[in-house]
Amino acid sequence: MESNRIHIVCSSGGVKCFSYIGVFQKLIEYNIPIASVSACSMGTILGALLCSGLDAKKLEEVALNFDFSVLKKKKSFYFLKRFFYPYATHHTPDYPKIMEKLIGKDVMLKEMVIPFSAAALDVRQKRFLVYSSSTHPDMKISDVARIATAIPFLYDPYKLDKHLLVDAAVASESPVWMATANPDLYSIVILKINSSPNEKFKKNIFSYLANLFNVSSGSHDYFAISQSPRSIEININCEEMAYNNFNITKEQIENLILQGQIATEQKLKEFNYNFNNRLNVEEIKGIIPEDKDATRAMKLADQMILNYQNENLNRNQVFISYSRKDKEWLTKFQSHLRTIERFSGVKIWDDTSIKAGSDWNKEIERALISTKVAVFLVTSNFLASEFIQDKEMKYFLEISKREKVPILWIAVSACNFEITPLNHIQCANNPQKTLDQLSEAEQNIEFTRICKLIIEKMDTDYTNRY
Repeated sequence: MESNRIHIVCSSGGVKCFSYIGVFQKLIEYNIPIASVSACSMGTILGALLCSGLDAKKLEEVALNFDFSVLKKKKSFYFLKRFFYPYATHHTPDYPKIMEKLIGKDVMLKEMVIPFSAAALDVRQKRFLVYSSSTHPDMKISDVARIATAIPFLYDPYKLDKHLLVDAAVASESPVWMATANPDLYSIVILKINSSPNEKFKKNIFSYLANLFNVSSGSHDYFAISQSPRSIEININCEEMAYNNFNITKEQIENLILQGQIATEQKLKEFNYNFNNRLNVEEIKGIIPEDKDATRAMKLADQMILNYQNENLNRNQVFISYSRKDKEWLTKFQSHLRTIERFSGVKIWDDTSIKAGSDWNKEIERALISTKVAVFLVTSNFLASEFIQDKEMKYFLEISKREKVPILWIAVSACNFEITPLNHIQCANNPQKTLDQLSEAEQNIEFTRICKLIIEKMDTDYTNRY
């Protein structure tokens, strides 16, 4: 895997999305390669600027010189328009001219320097649609922007063939599900606007409806983001600025960009300036309600999300981690594993499953995120392997702490496991009587017992840890 390469998701947020420029600038500053950009709503415009190849300085320049009057042209008797279909108060912006002014020309998706995709919601078919560089190469970015920003109650829905499209942020503010479709399993960095709780939604029916949309889409995204162990959120503080503040000043834009830079710098520090380190960083928690019933409800929802995650990520196999210097022990174990694989339906994976000519690193990555139970064949060779410690073991120790994938480790031969994180995880056999100390018959008894334990763990919801 290329070091520090990432996928980016640009969430919705109206004019507050200009803060993403600060994020882009920091990523460029630290030479962090971007594999793809997925976006919705106003995040589409900012994502398109980045993917078109604009440098850090030019990104800020086009934002500061943007003519917001093109976004705020109200229809005649606009207030009454709210009560008649299509319930839109403003004229649709002239996106071909806007993109020409921002980028230099109205480019096609195939001309993007970075692969780009944007989401829309089809209100007729009640489903998401995605327009990307790979599936719609000849589509103009102005059309994508028009589709992605068809904000209900502001602009008309966009008619395309038999589809009636609106802003996907109605149902998904942060479409992380788009980034997970990419074949390269890099970290997914989600750019989000940090919004603090308030009671402003009570002031009128339109504020109330807008808040309901936000709650709905935010809940959907909470599930989706929780499903991906690769997700990293950059939450940007944009204070109380309205998403449709078309009277925004240059000074306010500069402050938004600064906030994006600050949030990105803080997040980079957490990951030692490499998002693919996937460090075991303690997440910064929000304020937890003191109400015990509310706390229990949150924990129940979190547990349901974890269960849904395992199902949705198709965690359906056992991952065997071992040192190649201990291949003989893998071979012995495999003879028992094949039995449970054939008769119990349990899928077993180890690196001997990788076909010749395949990308070894990518195959390992795919196996990691498909694992429901991790099994370690522990010896001094296992503990001495930098690859095992820095990739496989590190990955499973992290997600095990979040109660997603249990670890079974087998003491194959004597080693200093007491000074490693394994010391805090129960061994599948007696570490004082390692497998290499046993007779062949005794080894078979141990392997048989451990196979039964694997079957049990494959059927467990993992609500209890070792």
